[in-house]
Amino acid sequence: MTVHIDSLDDVRSLAESLRHLHKRTSSGTLGTTRAVTMNFVVFVDAPSVREWVHERTLSVAEKHPSRVIFIDAASSREGADLIPTQQQTVTHTSTNERVELSVGSLDPNNLAGLLDELRLREVPTVLWWAGKNGCDDPRFQDLRKQATRVVVDSSLSERSGNSVRSLANALALDEHQPVFDLAYLRLDPWREMIAQFFDNDDSRQDLSSITAVEIDSGSEAEAIYLSAWLSNLLHWSPTSHRSFRSQTGHTITFLHRLRGELRRVLRVVLTTDGSEYHAEVSENDPSVVSLSITGVHKRAPWLVPLQSIDNLSLIERAILAPAIDPVFFNTLRITAGMQGR
Repeated sequence: MTVHIDSLDDVRSLAESLRHLHKRTSSGTLGTTRAVTMNFVVFVDAPSVREWVHERTLSVAEKHPSRVIFIDAASSREGADLIPTQQQTVTHTSTNERVELSVGSLDPNNLAGLLDELRLREVPTVLWWAGKNGCDDPRFQDLRKQATRVVVDSSLSERSGNSVRSLANALALDEHQPVFDLAYLRLDPWREMIAQFFDNDDSRQDLSSITAVEIDSGSEAEAIYLSAWLSNLLHWSPTSHRSFRSQTGHTITFLHRLRGELRRVLRVVLTTDGSEYHAEVSENDPSVVSLSITGVHKRAPWLVPLQSIDNLSLIERAILAPAIDPVFFNTLRITAGMQGR
């Protein structure tokens, strides 16, 4: 039975309804169990992506029993709904809860207090932040203080790399809280393809002589992360948002072209003293990437599949990952160094 309140000032009645539901489903009623593994807190404030985020929130909750607290700041209205959900199997019924909050322009401090009232203390809290202004929003800092881990997507709805920069600034590179950016996670296939270029001794020596990195993508976040990942791997130092310095002192230029769909990388080119390494999505088949090497280490083109990683899988990975990823945090640290120069 759905419980609705018109005003968030009456949040105590909502919290009481949640406590009642908790008590009823934890009382050992035959055939009914309550299996909440986490508080799954989702914040969204852009109407253009609200439904997209909402659908994936429900999909995650179906697979991972949760107390879902969906914070909708995409409209001006205020109110809340408590929606019990049930999953039935042959032997039992599992009952969980979903709270949908329409918070309008609620003050950040009041929003943090609202979350504190509604979340369960005995399970971890995962915050999926889908704010349109990235992590510069003061509500992000207030909500993340109650989270066990944080999930963001720096290319969810914007083409610029501002969300990556705001994430680096907002976290102040705090390595004590697990943070996962879907824009970084979806680059796994490209990192693997770049590694393929340098899988023999001859080409591996070229790594120290890279002079330029070119990336074409539909949003800047992926290009920033790929270049920063290379910087971390090869011990480059950022000298501006478009250049790095190697350990031997030579300059590596970074060029990004905005092309294609959001969240999609189309082309990566690495230039060295004697060769160029090309990886480009096929025009005829977007699920295939053509790899080729020209110059000193010339190699005939070869095709590799571009692994398709759906967003739901990425969110699940971020939720279930066992610990902080030091490579990601080092990469994020480098993106901070690429700013304001």
